[in-house]
Amino acid sequence: MQFRLAINTRCVSAFLLGSSFMLQGCAGGVSTKDAANYDGQLANGDYKGAMAAAVDAGKIDKDGKSANLLWSLNAGAAMVYSGDARTILVLDGAEDMMKLRDVGTTSEKGQYHAKTYDGVMTNAYKAVFAMETGQGDIARTELLRAEDRQNRAETEFQAEASKIKSNESTPGDVDLTGALASAQSNPEYASAAREMGNYGHYKAFINPFPTYLAGLYFLNTKDGDHEKARVALERVRELQGSNALIDGDIALAKMPGTTGSKTWVIIENGQGSTLSEYSITFPVPVIGKIKGVSVATVALPRLHENLSATNGVLVGDKAVHTVVVSNFDYVMRSEFQRRYPSIIRAAVLEAVLKIGLMNVAAQEKTGLALIAATVVSNISYADVRSWSAMPKDFQAARIDTPKDGIVRLHTDGGAELGSVTVPTDASSIIYVKMPRAGAPPSIQILRF
Repeated sequence: MQFRLAINTRCVSAFLLGSSFMLQGCAGGVSTKDAANYDGQLANGDYKGAMAAAVDAGKIDKDGKSANLLWSLNAGAAMVYSGDARTILVLDGAEDMMKLRDVGTTSEKGQYHAKTYDGVMTNAYKAVFAMETGQGDIARTELLRAEDRQNRAETEFQAEASKIKSNESTPGDVDLTGALASAQSNPEYASAAREMGNYGHYKAFINPFPTYLAGLYFLNTKDGDHEKARVALERVRELQGSNALIDGDIALAKMPGTTGSKTWVIIENGQGSTLSEYSITFPVPVIGKIKGVSVATVALPRLHENLSATNGVLVGDKAVHTVVVSNFDYVMRSEFQRRYPSIIRAAVLEAVLKIGLMNVAAQEKTGLALIAATVVSNISYADVRSWSAMPKDFQAARIDTPKDGIVRLHTDGGAELGSVTVPTDASSIIYVKMPRAGAPPSIQILRF
């Protein structure tokens, strides 16, 4: 009995470390007030204000270094929309923190655990900024890194899940398998799982947006690779489905030589899904000296959709309508659906640990056991942090570049977004951020 208790108290320490992000004093934490301030400024189209708020909340240095991953991601996104010169420095810092966590060399308590789509979008945003500032070599490198990250994701997920499972330590007097089966049969859990099952034809860990951007990049650079462009664009069509835009882009990739100056418009539309917490209660079989059934309640994360800023944008004098090239809600759902069994297993394991410690305390009535049981019984939370700057979807359109270089944009609801001047001697991308209907858009010109 004493040996089992020693194992359990080590587990207590692990769970305490995992929950410490809730303390605002932790370097990896995110206070509700700061998050609401950032989200509000972004939604209102105050991109520089959102950037300043993120830099301040994350204590991000001038060299881009920070001890807070999520604030570095938030700051980096706002910097992309603002065209800030520190964009790549800050996102490099964020990627460094992700790498340290991946290899297990960071001891930061409460650090945000980035999802695959966070890492992919970090590379994509660096590529966007590099194209905006004429750093083609960096754009190419980051787009290739984004693709490589997506290609490795499933293998890395399997390895991580196996490692976590092999390191699990549970009390011998509580039935983890039975508790897990009970939790998974809970109607509320089943409902949340069904919601995550709606992700179109998307594959877990795959975001079509950076693949689409890579296709345009390889199609249009001076030393472009039309075969790479074709492969990338056909991969997007496989995930998103056929439409006139993607089919036309693929046709361009199959054409040798010049195809004339084109202008693409890419829009980050609305806000992507965010997370909230819900709870489920279920029976836990106790199989030790004191047999019976206990009851546990655990907290879990649930995805909630947010609104689009627009149904689409009309581009140019011919009013070409944008179409979706990447549904980011689907990207999030497909990855969460893949990770959800591990999420509930970890939550149930925490509950089983609590009950096991309480059972030990009831039998032993030692000070150490009672203290451990009291501490663990008060730990229950779901990590509902997310990179809230992400859009609901990415939409795009393509037109022949006007002779005067002026491209007019307005929503399909009639709201004017302005006129943008683009190069007439080379193809380019108008990159638009529209977080909410009526908010001023961010507009950047990307060059190949």
